[in-house]
Amino acid sequence: MTQRILCILAFWWCGTHAVAHELQANRLTLVLREGTHMALTFRLDFTDVLHRALAPQRTVQEFVLQYAAMPPHEFQSDLLRAQRQFQAATGLILAAGKVATLTHWTWPDAEQVQAALRERAMQTVVAPGAHPHSTPVEVVAEAKATQAISAVTVQLPKEFQPVLLVSYRPQQVWMAPQARSTTVKF
Repeated sequence: MTQRILCILAFWWCGTHAVAHELQANRLTLVLREGTHMALTFRLDFTDVLHRALAPQRTVQEFVLQYAAMPPHEFQSDLLRAQRQFQAATGLILAAGKVATLTHWTWPDAEQVQAALRERAMQTVVAPGAHPHSTPVEVVAEAKATQAISAVTVQLPKEFQPVLLVSYRPQQVWMAPQARSTTVKF
């Protein structure tokens, strides 16, 4: 009996004192809306992705220091080149073999990205032995098809790899004013 109580207390303590944190990995979330419209949301370690795209021959520290100190117009030019490269390497192939056109790309602006690189550069100077985590950057795009999307094959830039792929089709239900809660099943 005493062992059982100690075991229950140990599980309770671990469960209430465990610190949850978000997975630090590149992720792509596909959300199918309205049958023919798919939203793509990337959460990327953009420093790592840009390093692999713009200066893979350099160390991460060399890359961060170089691009953090770069004049803004030069940085923006390199960033736009990388974004075009990423867009060209990203594809959704529909079940019938047709490639879906990706539109409405939304990227972080150059000033925001360079500020993050400057912050990372400061971290490398202050604590060179530390392994800093970049704040994930969100990039979105959309795909529209002429027929209902039943399956897709995803092609991604090698610089994004590895990527955790999450996909779903949300269920939507209207709740009437002052109605009791609706049961949601998963």
